[in-house]
Amino acid sequence: FNQQSKTTTGNRLFAGSGGGPYDLRTGSILDSTNSPAVKALTFCLRSQFVHIQAALTPQSLSKFWTAISKRLFDILVTRLLQNYTVSTVGAVVLSRDVEALRSVSM
Repeated sequence: FNQQSKTTTGNRLFAGSGGGPYDLRTGSILDSTNSPAVKALTFCLRSQFVHIQAALTPQSLSKFWTAISKRLFDILVTRLLQNYTVSTVGAVVLSRDVEALRSVSM
């Protein structure tokens, strides 16, 4: 990982030409709290939470949420942020999405 790749990745993060789910150009999306994909995922996780909690021991439950968190981090950071553009408006939505996903496990 050299300095040029860091600069390229850094420029792509807020550049305007890469597309992707967080490359939003208008503020109208800010009226909604989360992206549709994260709304669906948090709904599924919350609806299954009681079943997951009942099926696992406290130690296993902690490991489960750690594994889920690592996988989501991998998807958001490694895949999404390195391959797509995040606009300023998209960054606000992304921040809300990360917070919504984090709050599911609490």
